[in-house]
Amino acid sequence: MNEFDTGELRMLREARGDNLEMDSENLSVGRARFEREIIARSSANLRAGRARRTLRRRWVPITAFAGIAVASMVVSLVLPGPQMTQTPAAATPAAAMLKKAAHNIEVSDAALQPGQYLRLVETSEHLNADYSDPAYFDESRTDESAYIDQGVHYRVGMTNITYVPADTNGDWIRRSGDPKFLGVVRPLNDARAEQIARTAVENGSFLTRGSGADEVLPGGKPPLTPDELEMPDVVASREAEKEIYEKAPHDPVSLRKYIEEINASMVAYTDDGGNPVEVPEGDIVRWLTPVITNLAQPAGLRAAGLELLANLDCSELVTDPVAVDDDSRVAVKLNCSGGEGAESHYFVFEKKTGLFLGYRVTNPEGETSYLSEIKATVVASVPERSGETW
Repeated sequence: MNEFDTGELRMLREARGDNLEMDSENLSVGRARFEREIIARSSANLRAGRARRTLRRRWVPITAFAGIAVASMVVSLVLPGPQMTQTPAAATPAAAMLKKAAHNIEVSDAALQPGQYLRLVETSEHLNADYSDPAYFDESRTDESAYIDQGVHYRVGMTNITYVPADTNGDWIRRSGDPKFLGVVRPLNDARAEQIARTAVENGSFLTRGSGADEVLPGGKPPLTPDELEMPDVVASREAEKEIYEKAPHDPVSLRKYIEEINASMVAYTDDGGNPVEVPEGDIVRWLTPVITNLAQPAGLRAAGLELLANLDCSELVTDPVAVDDDSRVAVKLNCSGGEGAESHYFVFEKKTGLFLGYRVTNPEGETSYLSEIKATVVASVPERSGETW
């Protein structure tokens, strides 16, 4: 579901510290440590990338990773509900769709009964690249575009199935299917490039972690790695992360203020003269993205998040970028972090009901670098792995 490794997960948790209170001082210190580590690691990775000539290409906000890792324990889900009889009033077509989607959650989410599970199936596709063969990569080039127009670029598909129990303290079960090679993006019509891509998939890319085996997530939190077992503050950090989402209000006005306070406590928002400025709408969207795309988050929080997005001035109603001919669905493009060379992010909905269907990211070159299709159902028990349909 994301490209970040366990080291980055550990770094995020360490940055939060063991203070369970969400005070500004604790969050500011944690954010500063985290950003310093990100910058240091990014510089090191770039230097190392030129040496080993391999790179993963996928642009997903780090908040998406954080949200997945610390999803709240819940007993609600998105299911196809009754047909909408009216669309809530909104200023723009995009806002109207976001409000319809929020209403769908409010009327269609079903509470899990004791013993039941929420079954989440996420089918994703990732744009990756391999630069291991010198025939496809000129390491003398140091410009950033070298990693865009060189190398072997290919797509990989993945299906993850997660079972979330009604018991909020119960263990989650996460299953990953085998990664599937979907094809070469460039260079096309090159048999050797295709073999390089296939080998990269088979040789254990980041997508293969956990493939073929069940992962038990205690209380919905990823299991501790051997390195994390040596860190006494890890469990407390996870609880602090979880608490941030649990404390989030379920109405759009209060939720915006809550997000702004969290962001402002971690980042100083000032103009060139040092005067305070509002938290950018793009930062609000980045906070909300893992909430809306994770159907294991509480219904009230997801609905409030969609209502909040509808109140922002940076969304546009468009066709689904990966299914332009499918008139049964529609996408809301989020332009809040726009500007030349920026990624584009899309939430996809069923046009008639507002049911949330998936998420897309397109890179500055206009390629779909990540997409997901998400479905939720209620089941009475967790089947054997052999009984899954991938």
